[in-house]
Amino acid sequence: MTHRARDLLEPGVLLGGALLRDLLARSDTEALPAGTRLGAYRVVRELGRGGMGVVHLAERADGEFAQQVALKCLAERGSAAGTELFRRERQILAGLRHPNIARLLDGGSDAEGLLWFAMEWVEGERIDRHCRRHGLSLDARLRLWLGVAEAVQFAHARLLIHRDIKPGNVLVDADGRPRLLDFGIAVLLGDGDSPRAYSPGHASPEQLAGEAVGTASDQYQLGRLLAGLLVRDGDGDATATGLGDGTPPAAAPPSLHAAHWIAMPAVRRRELLAVLGRACAADPAARYGSVTELRADIERLRERRPVEALRGRWPYVLACALRRRPVTAIAVTLAGLAAIALVLAFNARLARERDLARAEAAKVRAINAFVSDDLLAAADPFTASQPDLRVREALDRALARVGRRFADQPAIESELRRTLGATYAGIGELGLAGEQFDRAYALRRRLAPADDPDAVGIVLQQARRDLAASDYAAAQHRLETLIGVLEARRDGGGDALIAARIALLDTLSWAGRLDEAVTLDATLVQALQTRPDDDALKLDHADTRGHLWLLQGHAEPAAALFDATAARRAARDGADDYRRLRSLEGKARALRDGGRQAEAIAVLRDLHARRLAVFGTEHPETLRNHNELAVALSQSGDRAAAIAIWTGDLAIKQRRLGPGHASTLSTRYNLANELLASRRYAEAETAFRALLEAERAARGADDPGAWITQMSLANAIGRQDRPAEALGLLDALLDDPAALGGRPERAIALVYRSRTRTALGRSDAALADARAAVAAFEATVGTDHRRTAQAREWLASLEAPAAPDRTGSSDARTPRER
Repeated sequence: MTHRARDLLEPGVLLGGALLRDLLARSDTEALPAGTRLGAYRVVRELGRGGMGVVHLAERADGEFAQQVALKCLAERGSAAGTELFRRERQILAGLRHPNIARLLDGGSDAEGLLWFAMEWVEGERIDRHCRRHGLSLDARLRLWLGVAEAVQFAHARLLIHRDIKPGNVLVDADGRPRLLDFGIAVLLGDGDSPRAYSPGHASPEQLAGEAVGTASDQYQLGRLLAGLLVRDGDGDATATGLGDGTPPAAAPPSLHAAHWIAMPAVRRRELLAVLGRACAADPAARYGSVTELRADIERLRERRPVEALRGRWPYVLACALRRRPVTAIAVTLAGLAAIALVLAFNARLARERDLARAEAAKVRAINAFVSDDLLAAADPFTASQPDLRVREALDRALARVGRRFADQPAIESELRRTLGATYAGIGELGLAGEQFDRAYALRRRLAPADDPDAVGIVLQQARRDLAASDYAAAQHRLETLIGVLEARRDGGGDALIAARIALLDTLSWAGRLDEAVTLDATLVQALQTRPDDDALKLDHADTRGHLWLLQGHAEPAAALFDATAARRAARDGADDYRRLRSLEGKARALRDGGRQAEAIAVLRDLHARRLAVFGTEHPETLRNHNELAVALSQSGDRAAAIAIWTGDLAIKQRRLGPGHASTLSTRYNLANELLASRRYAEAETAFRALLEAERAARGADDPGAWITQMSLANAIGRQDRPAEALGLLDALLDDPAALGGRPERAIALVYRSRTRTALGRSDAALADARAAVAAFEATVGTDHRRTAQAREWLASLEAPAAPDRTGSSDARTPRER
């Protein structure tokens, strides 16, 4: 359940009933003329149509790069609430990335409210026809099916159900890889009462009966799909024979059609009949516990190991062991006792595997039940007692129950707390996120060592939360401890070690420890040099390296690096992938810092439009991007536009997040800073005083943000010819050894105090502050950084016989929001 959608809402639960009937049941959708524009795409031609809309072949028309998509136009016009939930559902599905799943790339609505999806366009052949046309062997057909099952298993772990798995929804591409189509579309559009939500020839009995469906329904359809792949050339789709009338089968339907299968050994036929009989049982409770168990049984069959569906039949188990090990067969023949020992050992291993599979299946079922009963039920607008319940409130209610419900199941409780932590972090509740990550880690360590993959993943999430809270020391300690654990592993740490080092590089960079960051960066370059350019970790390192270069003042090479990374991410994951958008945001910052403001603003405006289309006005991603645009507008001289953006965003954050939220406080700081830069000094002073009071109330007087605000307040006061009052604030800040220690902001405060002391005629003290500021800048941001150069210029002006422009403060500003 990693990288989940921020709302943690299972697709199809909130959108599975009256909402989508409102969106879809109004009228039929007509085919669009060639050349019609929808979003970034231009319609080429119609591909096909069905009860839920028309599918067109379309191509990108925004000039970024060439790409063809399958564009599905849904029935027209829905309510405002329906459209908003549609947008949320679409974003969840867009994050479903797996090599065997044709992804949802984009979606939206036109000016008239027509809803559309842009799906990855897969050129290939239906999986059953591919098997027959090429005369594939049994093992080759099983390998193709396993790819589809792996995709379904991947989705089930993320609480998504396909509900319409059939040969027509699986294509084999030019590389021989099976691709599952329309994943999530059936969930998004269908509900339990609609006959169009499934294909009758492949629907599970519970679907046909109009009952609630779950992962067992997908398992049934996977069994039907496998039976269809086994049909020999010329016999058609044997799995659908006799089921077109919608009558639920009473037993294992594939057994009725084994005569149509390709040639195979009798034992293989017997095993497949047993596996399919269980997967396609009429009663969902009689099926495998999960798709994971079904896949495991097919893998056992391929490896000539006993299948779970025939467990307990000793002659069969023994025969499997003998087929797998011919040498052992001779030994069994010569020594009966040795054979018995071998069979007993083998059966014990089988029992361990069965217990592990059952435990994993129980874990999935328990998590699914918790999310459905405790989280989604509270947020469902159609069934909840409070239909307007916000996601944060639904999360809080779920959090109150997780400890009680899973008190004796630490593995499940750990995974759920990890998910809740990630979700709280996504909506900016960093304190609650940290608490959940800490508890998830403690629970996981009761079950596994520190280098366990789940434990490692939690530590990385903890560190990212620390970094978001600007707690660099905590993040560094956590990551360095983890790196020590991983380096001690026999495999050298693998990808987990690289991921931890990339996170540490980001932490050191933002903490101003640039010399250490440069050394670690060189280590990562060497570790990643043999990997392809589109390797996920290599791309993550490139983004982090770009931020390091920006902090060193190397704007031009940073812009080029971000640009190349964004291009590779587009080719790998699509133009609207959130990581590509983050790379483009880095490019915009580099352009901005390099003085190319117009280019930066153009990039940021495009990013803002994309995020508005996907997330809406009030999503954290949209607001964060809006902040970057405001900074660029400010630096280009359009201060009025920057003030307008921050004023509007502040109203949203105060309403949605509250006055004490970290993001709200950061926007208040940026707005006050912009008033200062606009020479509206009295307004800036008022804003800084109110902000300082809010920060101390929310986070205490020793919060680094409060120190920076105090420094900026002193600057605003000094600009109003009150240097003595400004000096008092700066002395209180700089005389505190804990305040701003080791941070670039301390050097800025020293420059402020130097200018203030100059205005008061205290030349020697001002000169000492200027020299200390240069040394502090060199230690934190490096000798070549522009701030270091500015501090040297100020020092030189003080050391010169006639020092010009020795004013009482500075216009230097430090926007805090990362």
